[in-house]
Amino acid sequence: MKESINSLKVFGLFVFYVLMQNIPALIIKAFSINNSISKSIILLFFEALVTVIFILIYFKDFKEGLNKFKNNEKKFLPEILKLWGYGLIIMIVSNTIINVITGGIANNEAINREIASKYYIYAFPSMIIFAPICEETIFRLSLRKAVNNKYLFPIISGMLFGFIHVLGTTGLELLYIIPYASLGFVFAYMYQKQDTIISSITAHIIHNLICAILIVLA
Repeated sequence: MKESINSLKVFGLFVFYVLMQNIPALIIKAFSINNSISKSIILLFFEALVTVIFILIYFKDFKEGLNKFKNNEKKFLPEILKLWGYGLIIMIVSNTIINVITGGIANNEAINREIASKYYIYAFPSMIIFAPICEETIFRLSLRKAVNNKYLFPIISGMLFGFIHVLGTTGLELLYIIPYASLGFVFAYMYQKQDTIISSITAHIIHNLICAILIVLA
């Protein structure tokens, strides 16, 4: 019964997250806002609002996780970097192969590049701060409460994480679920191993920060 309730909670958080990402677009359209800075501020406000709400919902988990991370920082950080490195290698290799097969880059990556070029004031805080916290809350923290199996949790978490990043694509583009799922699997395993959501959030932030830097340099 408890796992069923937690499963509904995961679904509810995801739907809420998606809806809150679409509300800014409706506001911008309704008021015919064309200025990129104004658009960025509206987008950032809603991203920050969702992040705060998620933290408040799981405040106890975040607080306990932060304390545990602080007490084991010297032990956790090297392991986080090592595990993330494994995930990154798998992601790069699979991504490169799929790029050759499809003849292009992932649709999600193309969208991120376009947003970064038009709304950089919004894009980089979103990528580096808000998205890691929100996505780790949904796909790791919340999901783990619904899937109480140490073998199934990383697999399901990775697959859902990969699926959301290829949502809306068809054909060979769906192959990009592999690199995203591999990274999601590593984040889930990391969270489960160290038993603090701060670990996977830290790895996610590091990953997105490097991606943001590469977008700027591209």
